[in-house]
Amino acid sequence: MNTYFKIIRASAIYDILATSLFAIPGVAVWVLNTLQSLHVAQNLAGAFPDFQPLHLLFVHFVGSVVTIWSIIRFMKPDPLYGLLDSIARVLFFIAMLYAWLNGATDLLVFFMVPELAWGIVQLVGYIKQTVTLRRLHVHW
Repeated sequence: MNTYFKIIRASAIYDILATSLFAIPGVAVWVLNTLQSLHVAQNLAGAFPDFQPLHLLFVHFVGSVVTIWSIIRFMKPDPLYGLLDSIARVLFFIAMLYAWLNGATDLLVFFMVPELAWGIVQLVGYIKQTVTLRRLHVHW
């Protein structure tokens, strides 16, 4: 397996570990309460409001979709999936940055950094692989 496929798989494993618990009702509440407690204990800037049922519905939706997307990328680390995931990560990063700049908890930084890092690593890997394959006149 080439290096780029390993990068795609590694980012998928990270996503499964970081988001799968948000897909499970009840467990997601525990995770959010833990993060809120950390926010308070560390006296972090920004707000970490209580989640209402409608908020939790969207937490579960995102957790479910990201988990399934991650399983697909892990099972079939296709370069196109790596490219699409890097684009999605930039969009997630922008959304988190917007929330953070508008008063959300500083805990978001701990999610923003790996999100942007994985996005860059996958995008650079995609570009390198594409350039290499074009030089060799190989198609995926």
